[in-house]
Amino acid sequence: MKILIDPRCMFNYASFYIQGLYEFYGKNNVSFAKHEFKEVSYEYYRIMCYEIRDGQKIKRIVIDYQDFNTIVNDAYAWCDIYAKINVSKEDYNSGKYSKLLCIPPGFGIKIYGLWGSCWQALKNTFNIHKNGWNLYGTKSMYIREYLSNWHSRATLNTYLAEQRSFPNYIFFISTLWDNRIQSTPTNQLRAKFIKICKSLKNKHFEGGLFAKPTNPDYEKYNDLVFKQKYKHIDYIKSTQKSAIVFNVPSVLDCHGWKLGEFLAMGKAIISMPLFNHLAFPLIDGTHIRFCQDEEDIEKAILDIIYDEQKREKMEQAAKKYFLDYATPLKVIEQIHCKALSDYP
Repeated sequence: MKILIDPRCMFNYASFYIQGLYEFYGKNNVSFAKHEFKEVSYEYYRIMCYEIRDGQKIKRIVIDYQDFNTIVNDAYAWCDIYAKINVSKEDYNSGKYSKLLCIPPGFGIKIYGLWGSCWQALKNTFNIHKNGWNLYGTKSMYIREYLSNWHSRATLNTYLAEQRSFPNYIFFISTLWDNRIQSTPTNQLRAKFIKICKSLKNKHFEGGLFAKPTNPDYEKYNDLVFKQKYKHIDYIKSTQKSAIVFNVPSVLDCHGWKLGEFLAMGKAIISMPLFNHLAFPLIDGTHIRFCQDEEDIEKAILDIIYDEQKREKMEQAAKKYFLDYATPLKVIEQIHCKALSDYP
């Protein structure tokens, strides 16, 4: 089997799935296309298209990793399988999208070195330009996406590295959300988590909210804004050591990268309710601890932070969930089975 990938995909988002394609089909059997995929527009959408070619048989696949839980109609019409992270519960239960496959949350990972990133960026830019295809941005933005991935992201093995968490250490950093874009309670919930963690006896909290003074809520949360810059590798290492982590559905109530990262690192996750469907359920009290409302956050923290046995069981369950269902290899395997049979 040969795999052809549409090179117009946003590489930071697509890298997780390209890694899965390499692992499942073999790197020598996977390449970026030169002139296929003319029917799909990439002007506004974060999707990745590829074809599974087995002799004369061709299966067309779309992976939709955008924050919106809506279906991209022209991409859906083009494909045989439409794999999507953020699927509304209504769409999933309606039965009207027979091609739809809900997949677990992913995140950007480093898959090339510097020279590999430069080579793929330049080669794909040339082919895109030669074919007159539309891009989601300028050529320089497209190339920077590859270089940013190499410079700022970490390999999957970095996330999966075994690191015992420290029972007396809590690390949490997040962005102070700009409510002018979308009004959400995200800032209030994150601030609540931070304040409770800071108040705990014999526990050391590190982190806070990252914000610029131009954010309209900057003054309101100024005492929680952290000044130190964290490299991504330092963020991962500190998160791996943290006794607990906190998840809030991201922009547009989507499954954000952090949920996938926390599962990969095997963390004791405290989370607000999830709005979109999950391909494989996260069981409350086993893989994750869901808070029903803001007042439940403190109870969830106290339930876990002082119970080392419970915390370790949650860590093990979260890591097992990721390894069983959500690695790049497992996701591509799910798509492959759906494409070539009737994967449930």
